[in-house]
Amino acid sequence: MADDGKSIPHEFRARRVDGIINGLEDAANQSRLSHDRMSAEEARLFAEISKGDIKRHKAYLAIRNNILRLWFDEPRYQLTFDKVVETLDKIDITLLSEERVLVGKVFFYLERYGYINFGVFRRQTASPEQKKGRVIIIGAGIAGIIAARQLQYFGFDTIILESRARVGGRIATFRKNGYVADLGAMVVTGLGGNPVSVLQTQTNLDLVPVKHKCPMYECSSVVVPKAKDEVVEREFNRLLEACSYLSHMLDSNELTKQPLSLGDVFELLIR
Repeated sequence: MADDGKSIPHEFRARRVDGIINGLEDAANQSRLSHDRMSAEEARLFAEISKGDIKRHKAYLAIRNNILRLWFDEPRYQLTFDKVVETLDKIDITLLSEERVLVGKVFFYLERYGYINFGVFRRQTASPEQKKGRVIIIGAGIAGIIAARQLQYFGFDTIILESRARVGGRIATFRKNGYVADLGAMVVTGLGGNPVSVLQTQTNLDLVPVKHKCPMYECSSVVVPKAKDEVVEREFNRLLEACSYLSHMLDSNELTKQPLSLGDVFELLIR
């Protein structure tokens, strides 16, 4: 699918050449993996390769990095095993003929552990006719919704339970009289290796850079004086440090045998 580049996060856009990520190294880095060595998780699951000869080790990394690159090339669509085999056949016929079984193992590992085929993408293969089971998910925040989508992709029937009259969890927008205010989880901190950047590409959302200058306003629409802002910030940080001390140093996380939230501890300290 053609892409004008406008909806692609800058981390992706800078590395794309003719529609593909420029380099296997970038694909691995974007997946929070090293391009030239196996992770501890990979070494555990593929012990025969991590402890074997260097040739198979390099073959594993070549297969893994190429699969990741194919996924980032177009994350709006399911990456199929057939597409991987077809592409590897064009890149290195010798590699594919010698390591065909390994290609399958690596592909299904990356899929099972959420490195590929995650988020909001269009399925290219038929859904399993028979469900593997039913899973109940508590909470319709972004984690609950994505978990439900992923489990459905794997062939499970899912039900999401949410106590609020809305979805989104901490992601919430307040609207009143034409004014809009985001109440939480509105900032994407870093795009490199961040799966949220993949979701942004998949859903064609525009990211707005956060300015260094970010003034705060009183409810009267007057800008909060800098001195006042600094005093409040210092006091807020002191309260956070006190909460941390109570929790970690004194192991005080309960009151009358009831668990305390961060907000509960704040209220106790302010009193």
